[in-house]
Amino acid sequence: GRVRVKSFGKNVSSARSHSLLCELRLQKPFQPGGSDPVEKGMEVEGAVYPPPPLNMFLSQMCMYLLFGVIALMFIGDSLFKSMEFEVGVKTVEWLKTNFYAAMMLAFVLNTLAQQLVATGAFEIEIDNNIVFSKLETGKLPTMELLDNIANTYMGDASI
Repeated sequence: GRVRVKSFGKNVSSARSHSLLCELRLQKPFQPGGSDPVEKGMEVEGAVYPPPPLNMFLSQMCMYLLFGVIALMFIGDSLFKSMEFEVGVKTVEWLKTNFYAAMMLAFVLNTLAQQLVATGAFEIEIDNNIVFSKLETGKLPTMELLDNIANTYMGDASI
């Protein structure tokens, strides 16, 4: 069968998916009598659960604003003075005078950008059938549920 683990809005590699399944005791490849899913013809693959397009757009805008604030702090004064743009010069002066506030703004923008793309997803698909969804249940799977999934979909792969 084909096992796909979609997790937390971050990429889960095939090796990490295999490791995750081993950690969750769906397989015991390092114990006597245990088997590797690949040897049994099972394909284990990691995947990303995509965030909504609006969240992606807002996250990118936060990052552009973050880089803009940092660029202003380093090169803004000379840039705006050469253009004789008084509002820009005053903005850069404020950023430099309130350096810690500007850095806090940068950290908040970075955190906001990360939270906008975090889905909180943890999905387990076997042969294109979703057998567990954290988005639907609101919680991570228990060991009993994982053992039931292993018994139902993978035969003798359970603990």
